[in-house]
Amino acid sequence: MGRPTERSRSIFRRLLLPLGLGLLLEAGLVGMVLVVFRMPDTFVNIYGYNPSTRALSAAGWGMVLPTSLRVDHFQALFTGLWLALNALWLVAFLVARRLPDSPAVLWSVFGPALLFQVTLVLAMPPSLSTDIYNYLAYGRMVAFHGLNPYTTLPSHMGGDPVLAFPLWDIFSHYGPPWIALSAGIAWISGRAALFPGVLLFKGVAALSHLAVGFLSYRLARSWNEAAGVASAVLLGWSPLLLLEGAGSGHNDLLMMALALAGLLAYRKKKPWWGLFLLLLSVMVKYVSLILLFFYCLAWLREQEGGRARLRLLGMVVGVALLAFALAYAPFWEGPATLLGGITEESSHLILSPAAFLRGPLQALWPALGFPAQRAEGLTFLALNVLQKVSLLAVVLWSARRLWLWAEERLPQVVAAWGSTSLIYVSLLHNAIFPWYFIWPFSTAGVEWYRPTRRWVVWCSGALGVLSVLFYGIPF
Repeated sequence: MGRPTERSRSIFRRLLLPLGLGLLLEAGLVGMVLVVFRMPDTFVNIYGYNPSTRALSAAGWGMVLPTSLRVDHFQALFTGLWLALNALWLVAFLVARRLPDSPAVLWSVFGPALLFQVTLVLAMPPSLSTDIYNYLAYGRMVAFHGLNPYTTLPSHMGGDPVLAFPLWDIFSHYGPPWIALSAGIAWISGRAALFPGVLLFKGVAALSHLAVGFLSYRLARSWNEAAGVASAVLLGWSPLLLLEGAGSGHNDLLMMALALAGLLAYRKKKPWWGLFLLLLSVMVKYVSLILLFFYCLAWLREQEGGRARLRLLGMVVGVALLAFALAYAPFWEGPATLLGGITEESSHLILSPAAFLRGPLQALWPALGFPAQRAEGLTFLALNVLQKVSLLAVVLWSARRLWLWAEERLPQVVAAWGSTSLIYVSLLHNAIFPWYFIWPFSTAGVEWYRPTRRWVVWCSGALGVLSVLFYGIPF
């Protein structure tokens, strides 16, 4: 009788540290909620967002809107809490590396993770981004106004209540499955109510984040049994993913959850299921098309002989085209259906190398003899061509390495996506937003134990943490 009791005590003592760290992280998240609820009313950061939306959350719960903080107090509290949350998370990751993989340990990881999600979904106002109001706007356009979000601007809804909140008046650059989900959420929320829709979008992001944590555990464990728990903590407890997921409701978590599910399906020898899941991921946000390309390339490489590869290529292309045709059929109004949102998004330059090159380039064109009124258009054209050509070069370089890889190719698919998306976000994208670093970090975190992959983990994680600090800097 003594042996099981002693074993139980040993397990309990081992779990005390992660559970204690989880409670401290939860306390830090509660503190962050309170600080964001008291953002100064006049505060605007470099991303162009403001705290006017905090009133919606207060009214939704029947609360009196808390008095706003002074700008310097908000900046100090936000920065201090954010750095403390990330310090706790890193300590938790180091502890998780030494924990055995057992049901009790998994409860100690995913139990706190669920608590984090519930806290942020219910309590944190999405004041750090306007994307959630664009999701609502696109959904309401379909559900209540009969408008096509790919060819009609949200402002055409007239007096719709969502237009009272800050959002980007641009065509949608999200895929039809996401628009359909947005329309469903808008319909459930109701024509006059916005707050239930906000909670539902945050709930989708929270469930997606939990899925990312669980899928990372499964995928890492399939390669290295000792790495699963640490991967679950690295991604499931990440303050970046928590803040941008359940906190702000970004759909990047859903995109990456579907992508990880597709990679796990491939790992389990179900490549067609993997293709289906990755197609869904692409039709949430198009950027994961790069991952789908690497996935298909690895699948083709594993076929024996040119004829088998051509047959598979034809089948994959046919399935993908059919899926896109069926998805876009209800919205199709010509090429503008696909190009409208992409064209408008390319004109927003924030914190990126392109943003810093914009001024010198605009001054250069008149000096070269071009009319001054054409300087801005020529600048955007030059920057976009440079970015797209550079991205194509990075993709092709990664594709060549993947094709020549002699061992199991799925880890190389993960590596190719991680490095390519990190370079894209940090150097070749028009705007650097914190949640974009979720793209490389969500897959690199699965392979944290591979020495050659760690640079993507730490670069994407560190850049994500640093970019969040800009939320607290007045601009």
